[in-house]
Order: sequence, then C-alpha cells, then structure tokens
Amino acid sequence: MLPLIVSLPFRLPPLTPTSSFSSSLLTTRLYHRGSNNKQIRLDRLLSNRGPHTRSQITTLIKTRRVTSLDGTEIFNSPKIKVSPSTIFKVNNIISKPLPYILKFNKPKNVLTSIGPNEKNHFNRSTLDAYKLPEQYEGKYHPVGRLDYETSGLLLWSLDGDITHKILSPSSEIQKVYSAKVNGVLSDVNLLVDRIENEGVQTSEGLHFGKIIQVVKNEKDMDVKLSITEGKHRQIRRMLFNAMKGELEDPDVLELKRVKVGEVELGELEEGEFIEVLDEEKEWVESLL
Repeated sequence: MLPLIVSLPFRLPPLTPTSSFSSSLLTTRLYHRGSNNKQIRLDRLLSNRGPHTRSQITTLIKTRRVTSLDGTEIFNSPKIKVSPSTIFKVNNIISKPLPYILKFNKPKNVLTSIGPNEKNHFNRSTLDAYKLPEQYEGKYHPVGRLDYETSGLLLWSLDGDITHKILSPSSEIQKVYSAKVNGVLSDVNLLVDRIENEGVQTSEGLHFGKIIQVVKNEKDMDVKLSITEGKHRQIRRMLFNAMKGELEDPDVLELKRVKVGEVELGELEEGEFIEVLDEEKEWVESLL
C-alpha cells in the first residue's frame, strides 16, 4: 500500500527583527559589519578568533608570524589597530571572521548539556562527546535545547543577542519538526484544526502550531509541523493530546528538528558541525 501524502499550505510569517547592541559583543559584531571607522587591537582581534590565546598571539606577532593574506605585509606590533573584517595569515594559517551560527546534527539519546551536570543521574551521553572544531572551541554555546530522545538541528551561537532572538517566542521564529506518530487518523483535517485553530492543552498551557505535511503509512503517520515556542517535550505532548481521543496510543515514535528560521539541517551527518550556508547567513545577520 502506497503512503497517502497530504500537503497543506504553509508560509513562514514575515520576520520583523529589532536592532539591539551590547558593548560586550563589540568585537564579534564588528567582524561581520566590516566597519572601517571602528578598529581594534590586532592581538585582541586574533585571540577572539582563536584558537590562540592573547599571549600566544603576541608571541606570534613579535616573531613575525602574522602577515597580510598575500604575505606582503608583516605585522610586528600587537597594539596596532586594524579593521575587524581583515583577513590575516597567522603562522601561515588563514584567520578570518568567525560565523555567528554553526549547525550541529544532534543524535538521538544525547543530553543538550555541557560540562558536569548534577541532574544526569544515569550518566547519559552529553554534548561533551562531540567536540567543536578547534577554531570554534570555547567560543560558541548551544541555542536552547533538544530533548534527550529528539535528534536533528541544534544551532550553536557566537552571539548572545542572536541566541535570545531565536529563542524568544515574541520573535515568532518557526522551528520545523518531522515526527513519526503511532497510528493513522482517518481524517487529518481534525489534526490540522486542533493544532492550528483550537490549540492543544498541555501541562504547560495552550499551544498552537502549523501542520506542513502529513504522510499516512500503513501503521503510522509522518507529520511535519512547526512551532514558535520550545517548551519541554512540547511537540510530543501536543501531538499526543491532539489525537488521544481518536487513536488508541498516538505516541511520537521518532522526532527530528529539521529547520530553525531559514537555517536547515539538510544532509548534515549526525554528530557533525558545519557553518551556515550563505543564504542562511543573511537570515542570521538580519536578526542583529
């Protein structure tokens, strides 16, 4: 029996970001704005890019290991002021501005936690098992969480303001999930109406979402939907409660996040990090 695919019209709401600026993020912000009238010390700029400490950068500068990209200019003072958008060679390795956001494909059964966690009573696997590339280590943080049993797109951010904007429900940024649900509804419009119009009551309150696509299989359904919040186990609870009167046991068997805003998981392998694509980068920078 071929699966029945029910596609539903879906449009992301227009994004209307507000501008915010934190002085503590001056260096990071300037990396991307390429401002020529805002310059900072060379040692500070290069140490912020990593992986070297500021003292290590100072040593490299004094030993003539920091040059222009084409190698024609040697920088011999850590105090020199430079444009944050400048690309250098440090010890013959290219040093360029860091991206605001990295993509990570979180495997199932991994806690979204870093370092010691007193709540991890069963010694479950955490994000510590997946190391950031050396040039990013110690500079990025996870944007929110994915539940232990949920896999998929987890963003890592260099910028606290961008993190806040993505996570805030007031930003109405869509997070898209793909779920496999036990059981098959005879009429998927019932699910659409409850998720989109009536709202679904959980212990966290009344929640709404958007149904993008429903694929009916023989014994289960593949449901793609989006929400703008991110409460604990929210998708699982919404789908279960929306169908519990229609199906005997509408548990979510598998759940994967596939998109946040305009950033997509794509074909990224589990446990891997990657920079956002150019078109995704434009959306990220629109949040500033």
